[in-house]
Order: sequence, then C-alpha cells, then structure tokens
Amino acid sequence: MGDEEGSTGDPGPAQLGQTRAGQAQTPSAESGANAAGEPTSPGATGSGPAGGTADTPRAAHLEAAAGERDGTGASVPAAEPGPVGGIPRRSVCASCGRGGEGNPSSGSGSGCGSGCGCGCGCGQNGAEPLVYAIGTIGFDFQTEARRDSFRHQMDPVPGTKTEDGRETEWQPNPYDPNQLRDYLTKNPWAADKLTWTLNVDGTPVYALESEAPVGPDWNEPAFEPTAAREEIRRAAESAAQDRHKLARLLETVMCPPVPTVHRIFRDAIAGQALGGNDPEFVSRVSVPGVLTDRTTRLFSGQVIPVVEVKGHGIHAWHEAKLITSVRQAVDQDVTQRKTEMPGYLEKAIRAFLDKIYYQFRNLGQSSADRALNYVGTNAFLLGSQITEGLLSAKHVPGAEDHFYALDTISVSKSPHCRIGSDCQDVVVTFFDPVDARRSKVSYLFTVDVSDEHPVSLAPVHTFLGGW
Repeated sequence: MGDEEGSTGDPGPAQLGQTRAGQAQTPSAESGANAAGEPTSPGATGSGPAGGTADTPRAAHLEAAAGERDGTGASVPAAEPGPVGGIPRRSVCASCGRGGEGNPSSGSGSGCGSGCGCGCGCGQNGAEPLVYAIGTIGFDFQTEARRDSFRHQMDPVPGTKTEDGRETEWQPNPYDPNQLRDYLTKNPWAADKLTWTLNVDGTPVYALESEAPVGPDWNEPAFEPTAAREEIRRAAESAAQDRHKLARLLETVMCPPVPTVHRIFRDAIAGQALGGNDPEFVSRVSVPGVLTDRTTRLFSGQVIPVVEVKGHGIHAWHEAKLITSVRQAVDQDVTQRKTEMPGYLEKAIRAFLDKIYYQFRNLGQSSADRALNYVGTNAFLLGSQITEGLLSAKHVPGAEDHFYALDTISVSKSPHCRIGSDCQDVVVTFFDPVDARRSKVSYLFTVDVSDEHPVSLAPVHTFLGGW
C-alpha cells in the first residue's frame, strides 16, 4: 500500500531535482534541430531562452528582420541582383540620380549610403558631403586658458599721455577684431589656434578648418600677377622715390606669408567691423569645403560640425566695391540711352544681395543650395550679371528708363548633364516694380556642383516670362 502510494504520488525533492537536471541536459527537438538534423536559428522556435513564442509581435518582428526562411525555418540570405547580359547591375542614388557599381540592397557602392558608387558625397557611408555656404566669419577661443594666452601674447594698446608726459598702455583685447588681425598678421602661425566659425544671422553653424597649406602667400600682392617685368621695374623705381609707396611695399613683404584661407578669415573679421560704405567692408564670405564627421565644442558649450575649407573658391564679399562697379556700368548705359540715373540704384543692388542671403539662406549642403549660393557669389564677383538684371527693360517693349528688381530665384535639377556630374538649373527672375503688366525677364544658369568648387556650364540664357 505504501509502495503503491509512493509510486503514484508526487515526486520527492530528490526525484524533482533529477528530473529538472535531465531536462536541462537533453536538448529540445524543437529548439536544437529540425527533423533533418539541421540546426535552426534562434528565435525561429516557439520557446527557448530568448523567451516568447512565434505568435508574439516581438518574435514576428525578429522573424521579419531576419529575412526569408525555408520550409524548415532556417534563415535564407536575400538574393542579390545578378548581372544583366554579363554587365553588373547598376544602382541609382536617390539624391543625385547618378549610378555606379554595387548592390543596391546592401549599399556596397563606394559613393554614398545607397551604394551608387558615384562619389557624389550625398550619402552617409561613402565620400564626405560637400559644402558651399555663405555667411560671416567669427572666431572662438573654446577655453579661458586659450583666450588668456592670446591676451598675453598680443601687444599692449598705446593709451593717452598723462599730464607729466608719461605714455600709458592698455591691456590688449583679444575680442577686438582689429587688434586680433594685427596680431595674426605678424604671427600667422597662431591662426590655427583659434576656432574659426561660419555664422548665419549671428549663430555659428560650422567650425572652419583650413586644408593643409600648400602655398602660403603674402598679406597682399606687391605687384599684380599679370604685371610685366617692365611694369615691376617702374613700380620699384617709383617706390624708391616716394617714401609712402616704399613704406607700403616694405609693409607688404615684412610680415611672414600665411595660408590663403587664414588670410581671408583674418581680413574678414576686420572688414566686417567697418561701415557699409567703406571700400574694404566685407558683408559676407563664400566658403567651399568638405563636411567632416567631427564636431567641436565652443566656449558657449554649443557643439557644431567641422568643415574643411578649400582655399580654391573662397571669396570675401566687398559690397561697396561691387556697388561702385555696377553703378559705373549702369551710368555708362544710361548715358548712351540719354536717360537719368535712378536714385534707388544702390538700394536695389543691396536688396539683390540681401534677398539671396536672407530669403534663401541655407547650410549649403544639398546640391540645390550649393548651386544657389554659387550663383549669388558669381553674380557678386562679376557684377555684370547684376547690371544685366537691373537693365532688363531693354529686353521688353516699353519704357527703357525703368530699372527692374529681383523677383524670384528657383533651383531645379538640370534635365541633361555631363557624365559623372551633378548639374542644377538656377533661374533668376526680374520684374518691373513700376508696371506690373510688363513681362518678367528670366536668366538661366546651369551649375555643376559635383566638385568642391561649383562651376558654370554654358552661357547664361535669357528669356521673357517667369519660370
């Protein structure tokens, strides 16, 4: 009776421990192997240490992420697209529309994250993206120690004389752009100790680092690059007879040479502090470069990305000089047509530049933004394009003494382009602010932005009407 009760009753502690140990040592037929003796992937079973069943949403999500499975539940890698006619299948970048070798599904191309292999710099895993931005130049010391080191190295500022004739000196101010420029002119090797920034509306958006210096130059050319030997000789003789010219020449060559990027940054911070009518006033700077995967922390604690600036293509906008050149060109045209010079010409030119900068301000990373910023910079550098836009009335029947104003700017991908390039069409439209019934005039620019420095393609096309 007792044996019968023991055989049919609950197992004792010893028997329970042996049973659990046996279960732990014996692999489950479902979780260890399938009927064919092939192991299955974890998560394909209904139970196991990973927990959950195949019917749960989490397990279903894991199964979907693991890819397709065969009849036994084993994972099967996704099939790669095979060659077509012996030629490897080409993938197309969704950003730039160009193709390259690689597997579209796996992103194996060398150009961007989508595997296009085009080298356009539009992706995340391939070439670094390009930048062509417009803004003002700023500087940052990052730490108090770095700021104080500049203060200790800078020359003291001469003060006023006391009543007894003694000269006084003031402590230098490293935040004064003119004092900092004078210090960097004499000590160009300290330029890379600063953190240069590109500001948009006063807010730093990029930290700027110069590319490796390959050809430092002087502060300004002593002679024009196109000057002939005879012209250089006459200029030297003239400087020998005029002490002011000689002093300027010696001042030009006395300071050590400096990389082009740092020279433009150094001169820009001083030019930005001048008045708007000063010939050396710098309103903005165009910065081409490559967006790196690094960031830097400013003195304020703000973290911004780092851009490696290229010396080829960086330009400072001397707004007063542009207005003078455009005014001379318009004055010549007005004289030929025997009309009067408008009083709002200077305001119209400044409004043109401000509209490009403020209404269409951007970070200069996408192809359209780089093309737009380049057209604005190119119009500033040439001046003739702005002049042509203001004088658009000569292309439309009606009064020719009206001066057109900037209406809209649109950017779209060019329908045709060179192989391996990224072309954008920029249309700048002008209108007559006096007569709204008059036809608009549009100018079409085609820009290739596939390189670090964009380039213009074909001549500028002019047509009536908006875009």
